[in-house]
Amino acid sequence: MPAINSNGAKGDTGLTGPDGPPASPGQRGPDGHYDFFHGQAATNGGRGDDGQAGSPGGTGQTGHDGGDLTIEVDTYIAGNVTINAQGGDGGTGGNGGSGARGGEGGHGGENPNAPEPATHPDRGDGGDGGNGGKGGTAGRGGDGGRGGNVTIVASSITVGSVSTSTAGGTGGLAGLPGQGGQGGAAGQGRNEGRAGSAGPNGDAPPPLLGYPATGLGRTGEKGELVIVER
Repeated sequence: MPAINSNGAKGDTGLTGPDGPPASPGQRGPDGHYDFFHGQAATNGGRGDDGQAGSPGGTGQTGHDGGDLTIEVDTYIAGNVTINAQGGDGGTGGNGGSGARGGEGGHGGENPNAPEPATHPDRGDGGDGGNGGKGGTAGRGGDGGRGGNVTIVASSITVGSVSTSTAGGTGGLAGLPGQGGQGGAAGQGRNEGRAGSAGPNGDAPPPLLGYPATGLGRTGEKGELVIVER
């Protein structure tokens, strides 16, 4: 929760969203079997499991609000006054987590005394590698903070020019999509299995009603400058 800013100062930028945590790699495929005494021919190695998809990045924190400020005219010297009470910028979204590597294909079963080159049923084929996991979705940028309200109360309007910045903060940028995981290695055997395919990279943040389609946070609301004559 952002701290209350009551000094008429610019709000702080929101914190960057957390990156997606790493995903778990795919398990290695089971090895094939060979059992001479039970008349079992060599079986093929199993396919490796696919890697898990990366987790999405977290949303950036909303920028802190600009400070509200009330000034009595007798408390300062009349003249040119500059007050910056702009809202803080939204934090950058977190990066999507990387997809995990696919599991290695299992080794084909084999007769240890098989002649070279070995043929079926003395040796089974290697299993295929698992596919890499998809990268995680990028986190959305945080919204900009609200601009501060500046109020000047005077018995007579004798102050000089007043320059203020009460604009809302700029929305934060989206994070980066997670990188797709590598494909698992091919299992070895009579014939080598196929290597797994690399996983696709993650996506940009999906469109959200009222937000820019690029994953940017929203601009904060503008504050007000009010001069009141008593």
